[in-house]
Amino acid sequence: MTDIASMEALLANSLSLHERIAADVPQLRRGMVWCRICGRSERVDSANALRHGWPKCHGQTMTIDSPEERPKLAMERQPSGLPWEGKR
Repeated sequence: MTDIASMEALLANSLSLHERIAADVPQLRRGMVWCRICGRSERVDSANALRHGWPKCHGQTMTIDSPEERPKLAMERQPSGLPWEGKR
C-alpha cells in the first residue's frame, strides 16, 4: 500500500458514521441549508446536523436542496403515467 493510500485508509477509518455520510452526499458536503418559506440560507456542519438535528426557520426544518435544485426535484418526484400528466 502506498503512503497516500494508507493515509486515506486511516482517515476513512477515523471518520464517524455521520462524517462519512456528510462527505459522501453532495448536498451535505456543501454545508448549506435553505428556508423554503423566506429563502434564508445558513452554513451548517452537516455531520453535526446529522447527529443533533437541522436548523429550523419559520418553525420548519431547513432543506439541503438549493432553490435552483427544487424545481427539477419536484418534476422527478411526480408519478408518471397519470392521465392528467402533461396537460397543464
